[in-house]
Amino acid sequence: MTLYLQTARSYLLGHQFDACENWLLELHNEYLRDPDSEAEATAVGAGASALRSVDEATAQWLRRSPESYAALMMRGQYLWACGRQARGSTTANEVSQAQWSRMHECFNEACQLFYRAALRVKNPGLALSMIGRMVWIAGDETAKGLGFPKGQDWYSYGLAVDPASYALHAAKLHSLRPEWGGSIGEVEKYLNAPEQASLTPLGKQRLKRLSKSVLGFYRCMFLGERDAGRRLIDEAIALLPQDALGYYWRVLVDRSERKYQDAIQYSEKALELDPEYTELLWEGTQARWSADKNDPKILPQLKRLVAVGHEEAFLSLGDYLNTVLDDAGPAYDAWKKGADEGIALCALRLAEVAYGQGRGVKQDGDQTVFWYLRSYQLGWHGAVANAYWWVVQGRAPGHNLQALAPTLIEAANVHDEPFSHGRLADAITDQGLRYDESGKVWLTQVAMADDPEGIRLYLYHLMTAAENGHAYSQIALAQLHRRGQMVAQSFEQAEGWLQEAIDNGSAVVAANAKRVLGEMIQAGETKESGKEEQTKAVQLFQQALEEAGDDDIAGQWALVGLARAHDRGLGVKKDGDAAHELAARAEKLGVKLPDDLKHLSFKGNHSESVGRSLLMHLIFGPIALLWAFLVGLFGKRLLGKVIKWTLLTALVLFLLFFALGAYQAWKNPKPRSAPESVNSPVVPGDPDAKPSLLERLKRKSEEKRRAEGTGHPENEK
Repeated sequence: MTLYLQTARSYLLGHQFDACENWLLELHNEYLRDPDSEAEATAVGAGASALRSVDEATAQWLRRSPESYAALMMRGQYLWACGRQARGSTTANEVSQAQWSRMHECFNEACQLFYRAALRVKNPGLALSMIGRMVWIAGDETAKGLGFPKGQDWYSYGLAVDPASYALHAAKLHSLRPEWGGSIGEVEKYLNAPEQASLTPLGKQRLKRLSKSVLGFYRCMFLGERDAGRRLIDEAIALLPQDALGYYWRVLVDRSERKYQDAIQYSEKALELDPEYTELLWEGTQARWSADKNDPKILPQLKRLVAVGHEEAFLSLGDYLNTVLDDAGPAYDAWKKGADEGIALCALRLAEVAYGQGRGVKQDGDQTVFWYLRSYQLGWHGAVANAYWWVVQGRAPGHNLQALAPTLIEAANVHDEPFSHGRLADAITDQGLRYDESGKVWLTQVAMADDPEGIRLYLYHLMTAAENGHAYSQIALAQLHRRGQMVAQSFEQAEGWLQEAIDNGSAVVAANAKRVLGEMIQAGETKESGKEEQTKAVQLFQQALEEAGDDDIAGQWALVGLARAHDRGLGVKKDGDAAHELAARAEKLGVKLPDDLKHLSFKGNHSESVGRSLLMHLIFGPIALLWAFLVGLFGKRLLGKVIKWTLLTALVLFLLFFALGAYQAWKNPKPRSAPESVNSPVVPGDPDAKPSLLERLKRKSEEKRRAEGTGHPENEK
């Protein structure tokens, strides 16, 4: 089987379509002579990959030979793989509507191709069984409109034209599995179905082997009959020891029972017999990586998976080379090959890691944005939101926001990607971006407050992002409700959105939400602001500081919240020294303390203390010097020698202690004013508050006017 697969794939990817078709037709004729041969199915399986190279090859072949059985089968297999990839391997309730839509789109097109192929050969069992596989995953709607005779479904029609097709019966048996709506009882009943009478002896043996494998697996997994289930699978392996399927089911059972060594043994056996069971190798490789990243078998297994076209292996190979082996050059090559094969996450790695961080190549902002957009085109729709920051920060000089905006708008409005909704909201409020339904995009200098349409667009995208779990937007919406900007003021709504952000956000984003919620509690803006709530606020600040660190604004303003708590005894014991220390730490990081904590300002108190010290030196210094002069001049004559030196010594001591006092005032400045009452609510400074577009325009206008007026008194008349 390995030889069949490798030969077919080499013909396909080499675009040797005539040679591939002649070879496949020979295999089909062999199948007509020996219905138990699986050679044709294995060879056609070369198209069962969602790689870009397979896409290009099968599309080109079908355009050239639209009625070719081989071209129809290969293209259908490719679309089948795309549909399965779109759905993913998660349970049905975790599959998004977009994933379902993409799967149905691929399956419907594939069914049409397989049906056309079935009409062109004497034995259409393989083509019809492929229709059956899609029917049991996607439902009977998939097979509608294919032209089956009235009253017949894909299975009935298949029996009418080829009752001896093992592939057809296998597809029907799979459709009876519990996860597709069937039951173990229906699988057992099907073993004695009269339709199987037309199967060849070997075909019946294979179907029996398949049934034992399926029943054994479900008895182990769902009925708890571990020993009985394992015996059934072992019986299936004994029936056909050269068939990989029995080993596949045994691997699944062994893994479920944590018998990993047995699972590895059976995985290797299955792969020796049929390379199409690469999923076993993939799962085993991932398990090795999780258990021991230095396992020497990981790298060769990943390379083997890449060689047979396993889509996820391209990404993992690059990640392994980059993170575990710290080998950036080969990691870049692996990601580049995966991106060229149409794997969106490989293109994302090229953007984020390779060109974004300069790993394996020179750091390049334009290339970073290029690969973000490539990742978007390949299906990772959140990538354009990452490109947004590189563009607006000027780190990709070859791109601009107006050119990027249509893609960002498409990601938000067509693909409903939450991250893109959030970035679009930022672009509207921060960059003056506007667009209309006709597709026109422009940048405006009109203040948001004077632009109702801009407000509508901003709130639509911000709320959509927040409602779809985008934590960054949830915090922004909470701040709007807290201030009463553009929406009704509601502390309850603000608190609710912050809690959502804490639950949904990554570490740094959740830390920022905790910081803001802590400030609301201190300000008395939550339902309860008693002792327990103040203690909770302190815990929130501490968590925000730990999760975000000093380098992030969340951690810096958490320090301010903790300083306030210690200064007023909010949730902790009142401690002035701790409050001063925390406030000084925040100021050192560049934070401007809010008005209610100005008395803790090291910078402010330091300046005032130094000022007081200088004032005292200016007042008393000349007096002391005059006194010293007079004592030195007249002391001996009027006071005597002993008294003279006594006074001079006293003056020196006075100046020394005066200087020490000034130094202490400079080193440890004292509060300039008493703090407010512990019980009074506070209004913390808002580091997230930013001037509106109108305010920014006014500020620029004033700065320009001042600059023009400098040195020209006539302008002031």
